Amino acid sequence: MSTSGTLSQDERWGVSQTLTGNVTVPSPYDLILWEDATINIGSYYIKSTGGSITEQSDVSVSPRIMVKNGATIKGYYPSLASAFSNASSGETVYMKSSQTLSADLSVPSGVTLEISNGTLTMNGKKITSDDGDIIINGGSVSPNIQVKTVSGIYGL
Repeated sequence: MSTSGTLSQDERWGVSQTLTGNVTVPSPYDLILWEDATINIGSYYIKSTGGSITEQSDVSVSPRIMVKNGATIKGYYPSLASAFSNASSGETVYMKSSQTLSADLSVPSGVTLEISNGTLTMNGKKITSDDGDIIINGGSVSPNIQVKTVSGIYGL
């Protein structure tokens, strides 16, 4: 199993894995995270550059920040900043683990941020969005101060 580098064949991870570098999944390869796998990405990422990333039930990825295009997983990232820099218009960044901001962030144009689990601790920083959405759906923001427009949340 690759813990860093570019996959050169299909891989199935079904045990505990700790990344030692970034993992890239190119076409035509598949990375399948089997049921009950535990993946610690640390400060690295798992990113599709054309290959597929599939997650079965009860997979634990830590930290759990992912970019998806519809139901397609595009990657797992160590921070919101890293996920934002890899997300494209029409994609959603899901924050499913607690995070503390270390810098001000801006949601990229056309990208949605969904805080769906854990707590986003603002740490005196802010997140803004000019042309994306910020959705709080099961997660929380501390402190919970929001600037809203008629169409939704503009910034946290």
